[in-house]
Amino acid sequence: MGWGNEGRKVAWISWKKAYEPREADGLEILNLRFFNAALLGKWIWRLETKKDGLWKEILESKYGGWRNLQEQRSNAKDYSWWRDLKGVWGWRNGGMG
Repeated sequence: MGWGNEGRKVAWISWKKAYEPREADGLEILNLRFFNAALLGKWIWRLETKKDGLWKEILESKYGGWRNLQEQRSNAKDYSWWRDLKGVWGWRNGGMG
């Protein structure tokens, strides 16, 4: 962005270019949608593989555990975090979540 005789100027680039590394003349901006999906995927993995823990007991008592991620319907009581987990579960299993 610059200022000059012609007034305010904006330098526009594509998001694809913004995500590219600096070595490729990109801005190296992190794609938050993919980053968030990766973090949610890690939660799913932890729910499936970890045997115990307070966080798992809370999730199982509130939502029924990772098995309920397979349900396509969302409950009105579900937090957006749990709905997002269900969406990532759908990606993982071939759906679009």
